[in-house]
Amino acid sequence: MGVISKLVKISTDISDQTIYAYALNAAKAGAKAYLTGTLVSTTPELRTFFSTQLQQLLQKHSALVALGIKNGWLNPELSPDEALEKELDKATSLFDDHE
Repeated sequence: MGVISKLVKISTDISDQTIYAYALNAAKAGAKAYLTGTLVSTTPELRTFFSTQLQQLLQKHSALVALGIKNGWLNPELSPDEALEKELDKATSLFDDHE
């Protein structure tokens, strides 16, 4: 199977880990948006609204992180070098399997 075929298969084979990664990234993006909204709000009501939404999103993010650790998708014990090596191994496997 060629690299392109593998990439297409990866993008169509959606695993729990893939869905998890999308949900975690969406939570991060939402938190950034609500934090920005909180910081630039011109009225106390808006600031309170954005701040409340941010707090709720942080709770969801914490739950997602706990889920990732429980399922082995996140490993907070890895050093930055080990985490990078793990990601490189995943990327390299896309190219090694077709040779």
